Amino acid sequence: LLHVRGGASVAVPFSDVIYFERMLRTTVVNCAATAFETSAKLTELEDSLPGAQFSRPHNSYLVNLAHVRKIERFCLHLGTGEILPISNQRRPAFRLALEEYIRL
Repeated sequence: LLHVRGGASVAVPFSDVIYFERMLRTTVVNCAATAFETSAKLTELEDSLPGAQFSRPHNSYLVNLAHVRKIERFCLHLGTGEILPISNQRRPAFRLALEEYIRL
């Protein structure tokens, strides 16, 4: 259950979330059909999500590993065609999380 802007709560299945993006004290939840805004921090969301399915490639993003199609040195490509950044600091942990997810 996700508390979104405007005081509503929305039931969003984990599998529907493509990625979360944190911008200016707002987290945008990007799903296949829509997007929601919430004030929840990425660390709060990260603690409530299944650990093996989501990982952080950058301080501002939390990605559903099921949607990752390709990793390059400074970015990752999602199945939706979007390209997100990967920070140098988080790259090794993100790659490891993706490899472990693929093995499952």
